[in-house]
Amino acid sequence: MYKLLLTAFGLGYSPFAPGTAGSLFVPIFLLPAIYFGMPLLWVTVLLVVMLIYGSWATIAYGDKLMAEVGHDPGMIVSDEVAGQALTYMGIWHFANWSNPQLLAFLFIGFFLFRLFDVTKPWPACYFDRQQSKYGVLLDDIAAGIYANIVLQIVWRLDFVENLIKL
Repeated sequence: MYKLLLTAFGLGYSPFAPGTAGSLFVPIFLLPAIYFGMPLLWVTVLLVVMLIYGSWATIAYGDKLMAEVGHDPGMIVSDEVAGQALTYMGIWHFANWSNPQLLAFLFIGFFLFRLFDVTKPWPACYFDRQQSKYGVLLDDIAAGIYANIVLQIVWRLDFVENLIKL
């Protein structure tokens, strides 16, 4: 059961880029929730639940799986879920966008999170070097914070709205 939680219900078993597959967990849930008109409060609750789930699963069971297969195994993607949820947190305006703008917003947030997760600017690189479940989680939390900041700037510059005028 714990492997199911750590792998984001199997996404971490992807033979190609499991971290990227795990990061898709959040936009996969957000897109239909927003498209079908889920109120912003509930979108926020959904993001908080995903942040808590990803953080809890990584901290509760990360050591157990790392003891079996080694430090920061690629199949642990619950940390990506937490970081990706953080990427979209507090960006309220997306509910007013057209579907193409929403897709662009979700893609840009996904891309930014993956960029920061892979490049690991400080302090993410520091956390990544820690041989613990906390390091596994905190490098993705840092990537999510960086992606959120850039996404906030992109949003405030009306980049997404101007990207696709409909």
